Amino acid sequence: DVWNLHNAYLQVIYSENFHFINSGFINSMLNIPEYHKDSEGFNVAVIILQYLYYIELGDLSELVMRRDKLKTYMASHFKENFSYRSRTIYKLLNIVVENKLDLKAIQLKSRYLLKKLQSNRIVGNAYQEMEIVPYEHLWELIMKLLRSNARRRL
Repeated sequence: DVWNLHNAYLQVIYSENFHFINSGFINSMLNIPEYHKDSEGFNVAVIILQYLYYIELGDLSELVMRRDKLKTYMASHFKENFSYRSRTIYKLLNIVVENKLDLKAIQLKSRYLLKKLQSNRIVGNAYQEMEIVPYEHLWELIMKLLRSNARRRL
């Protein structure tokens, strides 16, 4: 499962024309049980990968579910100061949901948090399991997916 997760992130980030819909591995990622003891450190990464999938689909109800799962997981597993970056990406993901995938509103409301994320870089390997790909790159991908969705709607 861990290798599949890393492979999924590599394909998502480094493939020019990647689409979740056409990929074979996404079904296995969608079915990984969150909070499973074997993958406890990877739950944030799994939920975020699922989140990316539902952004591409434009499925707001599934995004709300993933956001809520992430909030629940973080509340029960993170200490207050444990992962500032994970809390910040959660807030950014929440902006996507609150603004119902509206690209312009999201861009406007996310500027401050994105600057905070960029100024708080990863230190060592402390968050390697959760943050397989730096959250700044994931946010760029989210913006790309939202732009693509906006073009499809036109």
